[in-house]
Amino acid sequence: MKPIYLLSFLILFSCSKKEEQNHNIIPKDQFANILAKIYLVESDFKLNRVNNSDYQKILSDHNVNKTNFENTLQYYSERPGLFEKIHEEILIDLEETRDQLTD
Repeated sequence: MKPIYLLSFLILFSCSKKEEQNHNIIPKDQFANILAKIYLVESDFKLNRVNNSDYQKILSDHNVNKTNFENTLQYYSERPGLFEKIHEEILIDLEETRDQLTD
């Protein structure tokens, strides 16, 4: 009978919500801000063919290294609902910036 209890415990434990252990994840608001700036640089690059070295400057301005950014990008890519919310916040911020520029 004991193996059944052990098996039940293992199944129950494996289905429980896992706590995030990665402390190298950039806070959501800061990550959204960085992504927004990167998107703007990418659009500028596509329009004007400017130097693409601005990515490192954006990360440096936010005191974030490339590895942490990539880990954070991977983290949110694996959580589409959260990533969608970040993109919604970015769009709202960009629309506000556009409105300020056109006033």
